[in-house]
Amino acid sequence: MNDVRTFRGADVASDHKLVVAKIRLRLKKMSEKKYVRPFAVEKLKDKTICDEFCIDVSNRFAMLQHAADFADQWKIFQETIKDSAEQVIGRRRGSRKERWISKRSWKLIDKRKAIKIAHDQINSDETWKINNAEYKKKDKEVKKSCKNDQRQLVEDRGREAEEAAARSDSKTLYRIVRDLTGNRNITNVTIKSRNREVLLTEIQQSSRWWNTLMK
Repeated sequence: MNDVRTFRGADVASDHKLVVAKIRLRLKKMSEKKYVRPFAVEKLKDKTICDEFCIDVSNRFAMLQHAADFADQWKIFQETIKDSAEQVIGRRRGSRKERWISKRSWKLIDKRKAIKIAHDQINSDETWKINNAEYKKKDKEVKKSCKNDQRQLVEDRGREAEEAAARSDSKTLYRIVRDLTGNRNITNVTIKSRNREVLLTEIQQSSRWWNTLMK
């Protein structure tokens, strides 16, 4: 704070005095976080892509020279796997919340975007109407395809949840429920006795539940 002054003659309906101050601030420079898209590992479910990836990794390792230092050897191993993944698998498109969008839908989205760019550069009214009709048609295709992707996502997650429940895998089951509902808040509800005392031990809580059910 460099300077502070009081203005007593300010005509305001209050018994407070007007205060003006000069302040010098030093703002901290915020560094931009670069988001690195993860690899599209779901493509490895395709046997053709999986075999191609394995062959590419094997060929790269065959041409490598072993390093004397273990840290250098680990760095070479990481770079080799990443280079093969970049070449064969590629990066996942979209954000984490857009993983459900299929490859077919992304192609339709790209086509719709190209039509929109051309649509904004048209000067003729007749051409604009034709392009506008084409854009609306492509937009319907995108929405229909995305709707099918969402339905497929729910079916796949439901099938995965059934398999997790069958093998008593509660961790995977809860993860699927959180992903589908979007609720990540975990709240614990306390169990109390008739006297409103919190029951802490498992035996007390089980007894309380049993007595409640037997009523």
